Amino acid sequence: MIFSQTLSDALNAGIQSVVVLGTGFDTLAYRVPDLASRQVYEVDLPQIIQSKEAELQRLFGRVPAHVKLVSIDFDSQELEVVLQQAEYSGAKPTFFVWEGVTQYVSETAVRKVFGFLRKASPGSQLVFTYVRKDFIDGKQMYGLSVLYHQTRVRKQLWQFGWEPEAVRAFLDQYSWKELEQVGSTEYQERYLEPANRSLLVMEVERAVHAEGDEPLQGDQMPALNAQQHRRVLWIESGEGRIAIKTLWVLPVLTILILLAVGCQSGATTATSLSPTATRLPVATPTPLLSNPGPTIRSLTSCWPTAVVHWPWSSLYPRASWSAALMRPTRS
Repeated sequence: MIFSQTLSDALNAGIQSVVVLGTGFDTLAYRVPDLASRQVYEVDLPQIIQSKEAELQRLFGRVPAHVKLVSIDFDSQELEVVLQQAEYSGAKPTFFVWEGVTQYVSETAVRKVFGFLRKASPGSQLVFTYVRKDFIDGKQMYGLSVLYHQTRVRKQLWQFGWEPEAVRAFLDQYSWKELEQVGSTEYQERYLEPANRSLLVMEVERAVHAEGDEPLQGDQMPALNAQQHRRVLWIESGEGRIAIKTLWVLPVLTILILLAVGCQSGATTATSLSPTATRLPVATPTPLLSNPGPTIRSLTSCWPTAVVHWPWSSLYPRASWSAALMRPTRS
């Protein structure tokens, strides 16, 4: 029920694309009238997609125009590539459904899917279900010992689960924000009791509604005020970006100049900025720096397009420095 309500809200908000991961014989795309004017991508293993297509042909004489059946071999194909081949575009917010799947796959597979979901447009919605980890691990049966024997002992069907309190932190790693999480108690209170129905709802399975956040791009750095900006040395390259936040700038600048001069002459003597500084020999067998100065290019083969931007006004003689390696950027 949480799936139907959140989907309805998302469609009313203007979401145009729906992706159903592990669709099986799910009928969502065929029983929700508003989806007839949206594009729905149903993703599953080739044999399942083939069977579903045959059934749709039998029922409707064709696959409805608003539905695209997408087959994927998760062992050899990438979800992003397969969806792109089906003309899916993540440029706009998407509603993702991942129901009754996560417990059947490994943690590696779950993280692989979330690696794809991380790239979703901000404002995308995700609803998924999971099985509690303490049940998967056999620590708590919740009165379902027979089910545990069938899914964990006899056939090892279920592999992965979360503890409810761990879901939010997991989603944060992939730029998703947990909006709501419900279990058997919420289902009883919201849907069964108002309808005067008395049914058992498994405690081991829970549902989550999440929203995509703005991911941190490789070329994005934390915002700095004017004073902080004067104290930052940026080293930017094709393999990574380092921000050295420093008040001990003078020693760092001295080392860079020593290296630059030493690399040009093979073994030479360089002097720091201080007129009374000791003269130090610097020997380097191979050129490390070229064009020394405020902008230094070609730092080593591993930083092929390195550029150093030096704020000259940041020469402060005291305090400490720290370095943070940010996510790699690509030129």
